[in-house]
Amino acid sequence: MLAMIIFMATSILLSTGTARAEYKEVTVENGGSISGKVAFKGELPEDAVEHFPVSGKWPGCGTGVRDVVRIDVADGALRGVFVLLDGITEGKPWSDAEPATVLDQKNCVFLPELQIVRAGTRLIVRNSDPEVLHNVNIRELIETSSGRTIEGILFNIAQPLPGDIKMKVKPKSSPYLNVGCELHNFMVAYILAPEHPYAVVVEPDGTFLLNDVPPGDYSLIAWHPKLGKKRTSVTVTAGGELKVDFEFGN
Repeated sequence: MLAMIIFMATSILLSTGTARAEYKEVTVENGGSISGKVAFKGELPEDAVEHFPVSGKWPGCGTGVRDVVRIDVADGALRGVFVLLDGITEGKPWSDAEPATVLDQKNCVFLPELQIVRAGTRLIVRNSDPEVLHNVNIRELIETSSGRTIEGILFNIAQPLPGDIKMKVKPKSSPYLNVGCELHNFMVAYILAPEHPYAVVVEPDGTFLLNDVPPGDYSLIAWHPKLGKKRTSVTVTAGGELKVDFEFGN
């Protein structure tokens, strides 16, 4: 069975929701799948690319102006989007083959810029710049009752020398995390830290796939760190193939 939903909601705020039940790993039999594409329509805003002067104080960071792409669109596909299920309390286990998650700093760039880290697991924060002092901070993006998004500090530490620091990613209020460097304002990355494995970063062509989803009713969320969040309700049937497309823009 193939169903289609094209979603064009306007809400873009992050939401923390109420206290989440602990995720239970089970064997999923005859699960369904959710696939789709995230698109951008309309004109890109002026701040789709931001320009930061680089002082040249730190070798490896370069000089002049560094251009940081905040909204990346190619052939109508919006890149840099996380897609995840909300409201799922049990389902497939996390893969034992998952590699150790690393947040690297190389040439004054966070690598990768987007990644998913299982809540409660360890993240390796690496400094690969031999002559650069970094100060990594990771903040939860939390929506207040008034609708404002505030930042709660989860991790903040100086890293003056090459090497690794290990930290546990355990968000208190929100799985949406912003990563920055106190010394280099052009460095930015984002982490999604869910308790379940039903979360992905879209492919370069904007497509995504979530498989082995237990039959049931859920919320499906597409989150772009600059453009915000869109949400739609989905019903997954046994063995079903659900198609859901998201559209951002103006």
